[in-house]
Amino acid sequence: MQHVPHDIHARIDEAGERRRQALAMADSALNDVVDLVPEALDAGMTKQEIAQLTGVSRMTIDAVLRRRRDAAHLGDIHAVVARLSA
Repeated sequence: MQHVPHDIHARIDEAGERRRQALAMADSALNDVVDLVPEALDAGMTKQEIAQLTGVSRMTIDAVLRRRRDAAHLGDIHAVVARLSA
């Protein structure tokens, strides 16, 4: 295996860290958008409008909302099982 100079290793590591931070920020921003979707829909906005304003596709919005509903439903099931087991 070829020896990699320390400076390029450090620069690659730094670029990777910046990318990890950017992805974390993007995930946080996506969650912020999806948190607002129900209120925006109730206010009369369409998913198309939300997608255009945020750059988050309707498919992504629907997928995140579906995962949240599924997780909430699973949590409800676990709570019922826990009560029945007690």
